[in-house]
Amino acid sequence: MARKRPETNRTKIAKMLIEEYQPNSVQDIQDAIKDLLGDTLEQMLKAELDEHLEYEYGATPLV
Repeated sequence: MARKRPETNRTKIAKMLIEEYQPNSVQDIQDAIKDLLGDTLEQMLKAELDEHLEYEYGATPLV
């Protein structure tokens, strides 16, 4: 009898993806992944800009 693997964060994310987007085709899955990738990249770039500017984007600089 095979042991059941413990649920990982990846598994939880995959389940959330299926619940949120309810894909019915490969194209639906690709569109969902594009949405997630776009949001992820946007957040990463915003954090990088905040770090570069040394203040949060949209805030008034301390100078």
